Amino acid sequence: MLNEVPFADHKALLDPPTIDVTSRILWMLSKGGFKSDHPQVNVP
Repeated sequence: MLNEVPFADHKALLDPPTIDVTSRILWMLSKGGFKSDHPQVNVP
């Protein structure tokens, strides 16, 4: 939503994904019971 504010700088509020953030999210999902073969985790 903040990217739609007229003074927003061409989607600058979105950061590109990084390995560090991805690994932290996968770790969090594993703590929540998600297994490595779950469709939300195992992306082709």
